[in-house]
Amino acid sequence: MPSGAWASIFELKVFGSSSQSIATPTNTLVPTSTPTPMILSGANLAMGKTAYASSYQTINPIESGNDGNSNTRWCAISGDTGQWWMVDLSIASNAAKLKSNIDSIAQNNNGLSNMGDALRRAYYALNDPMQASPDATKYIAALAGSAPNKWTSNNSLKNSYKTSSGNAVVSFLAVDGTTDANGSSLSYASTIGNLFVQSNIEPIFINFSTDNISLFFSSTINK
Repeated sequence: MPSGAWASIFELKVFGSSSQSIATPTNTLVPTSTPTPMILSGANLAMGKTAYASSYQTINPIESGNDGNSNTRWCAISGDTGQWWMVDLSIASNAAKLKSNIDSIAQNNNGLSNMGDALRRAYYALNDPMQASPDATKYIAALAGSAPNKWTSNNSLKNSYKTSSGNAVVSFLAVDGTTDANGSSLSYASTIGNLFVQSNIEPIFINFSTDNISLFFSSTINK
């Protein structure tokens, strides 16, 4: 909020279903002679959820911004610049379902892993404002069935790592076989992993290999 404007919310409502998908927007504009009214349906997903704010008044607390009562409100304690209010719309059951899915992955060792390139693509996706909010707390979960043994170069000579965005070129992939013969694959994963550290993205490594490769995870991220 600009300085001097007192931020306040009487009631924030977010309508929808916790299981419904989000439609992909298109660039097609359909002119109409009269505005189409917005129809709000489904449950109010924001009501009663945990909310946070930069500050609040004792008589206008944080939880009044989404308590289902339009006669109460949240209000910042001053008109200083930068006041904000937000609500957590996450659903605990989704986290439990994700954990269950991860726990059900069968152990195996497929023998091939370009962990560095997987982390590289995830890094740029999480830093793309069209795909992720710049203000969100971000995590990357990396599922690994093998220690790193492949890496991506940015040229056909395969003498430097690809750290920029974009798809990998197949002919630029360097393969050490089933082992990281000269350490280049692990070094590549570590180079990309340090980009996460600089961007405050928290990595989570999940080992579903039959081998103990936990040491490679700690080597990938050097905090």
